[in-house]
Amino acid sequence: MSQRPILLIDPDRDFHALLTRELGPYGFTIVVDVGPDALTQVGKLNVTALIISVDEPDKKGYATFNKAKKGVAANVPVVLVTGSVPADAFAAHRKLKVHADEYLDKRELSTAELLGKLDNLIGLGDLTSDGDMAIPVEVDEVAIDDEV
Repeated sequence: MSQRPILLIDPDRDFHALLTRELGPYGFTIVVDVGPDALTQVGKLNVTALIISVDEPDKKGYATFNKAKKGVAANVPVVLVTGSVPADAFAAHRKLKVHADEYLDKRELSTAELLGKLDNLIGLGDLTSDGDMAIPVEVDEVAIDDEV
């Protein structure tokens, strides 16, 4: 299965590691870009989804989100994530005409919630062969008798 890129605009290395660990087995590649031209990656990579961080105090993620939804990511699912914005701010954002497809609060995010919301949004699909949870088999050394 070919990799399906997700663009992550979030400097949080732990969150990047979580996404890579949990979504990699489903064939997703997490591409991090927090630079001023990060949105140019949307078209270059033909991303499956865009995840944008909105954090205090600057909340620049909202501006990035608005630029994305009005431009290169108009038809791409966008998830807003935070580790600091109050829940009521996300609730208010949901009511706007142009809002994210999903919202995640990293402070209370479980793996099950992450996978469930992303599956509903972009369809995770089946685990790839690399992601199969094979049970390791231990083999004891056994003397093999050459006589049959």
